Amino acid sequence: MIGFALLIIPGIIFSVWFAFSYYVLLFEGKTGIDAMKASKAYVKGRWWAVFGRFAFIVLVSIIFSVVFGGVSSMVGETAGTIASSFLSMVLNFILVPVTIAYSFLIYKDLSGGDMGQMAAANMDSGDDAEGDTSDSSDEGENDEFVSDTNTQN
Repeated sequence: MIGFALLIIPGIIFSVWFAFSYYVLLFEGKTGIDAMKASKAYVKGRWWAVFGRFAFIVLVSIIFSVVFGGVSSMVGETAGTIASSFLSMVLNFILVPVTIAYSFLIYKDLSGGDMGQMAAANMDSGDDAEGDTSDSSDEGENDEFVSDTNTQN
């Protein structure tokens, strides 16, 4: 029992800390460890509030699953299996996007940032058209170097 708690409890803690790493990657352009550190910084001092929000959406998902599972079990055995599979698919089709949107709203609330400003800042710091033209001029320089070495031979 202690070994179970030693694995599950830290897993929950780390999951809450790093839950927003995807959004930090997408909207802030940070990668790897930097995205994880930013996610942890957003949660710092608000861990229980964030955990409570995620626990709420998990509880809602469980309730929907139990209700739909109960409905599908009321139908006959063969039809129940088909109905259960279909209802499970419909439930996932609804709950997955809602859960993603819900976690995004939590991220937006914690980051306090305007997504338009974050995206613009990310685009300004990333590769732009000027960077692309410098790459093409490098290729031209390489072509000149190749033609110079061919004429020397």
